[in-house]
Amino acid sequence: MYENLWAAPLAAALRRGGARMVAGGRIPAEDLLASLDAAEAEAGSLS
Repeated sequence: MYENLWAAPLAAALRRGGARMVAGGRIPAEDLLASLDAAEAEAGSLS
């Protein structure tokens, strides 16, 4: 488990500036890994 310590001060500053949360969510790890694999494959095909 980990905690994004940077997120709380950022969220507080945004709220002070009048920002509002309109959506929230997480990117599944499998989707992130698939995107990284695809980007690496594309970069390899360009060289």
